[in-house]
Amino acid sequence: MRRIYGIIAALLLAACIAGTGCVSEQNGPAAVTPTMTPTAPPMSFVFNETANGTVAEVPVGSNVTIQLAENPTTGYQWNATASAGLKLLDDTFIPSDTSGQLVGAGGIREWVYGAETAGNTTFDAVYMRSWEPVTGNESSFGMAFTIV
Repeated sequence: MRRIYGIIAALLLAACIAGTGCVSEQNGPAAVTPTMTPTAPPMSFVFNETANGTVAEVPVGSNVTIQLAENPTTGYQWNATASAGLKLLDDTFIPSDTSGQLVGAGGIREWVYGAETAGNTTFDAVYMRSWEPVTGNESSFGMAFTIV
């Protein structure tokens, strides 16, 4: 009989020890620590003078960069327009001479657009002096985009 009491006492003691880890807080739900889910950078597509007159297919959310030679010190600059679907993110002139020693040196005009909505859109640019009338003989660049 003592043996049965000893076994029962041991089982009760084991149950009490096991149950001590099962206590929950009464102060509300536990705080959740947010974790950062890495997101992939947007796809990027780069075009230059060789893409003039072409059609490119790009996915929604991607970046479209267009780079054209420009020399604003002569007064000539690109007058660019883009239709709906492309959102201008950046418009920068990058001089070819980073030392600053070459007066009148040209460089690259770079536009970065975000492909926002699916559909067909265009980018067009005319290389001209802003104070001169359009003659139709100006250099031009144009591209069409299918955003999918």
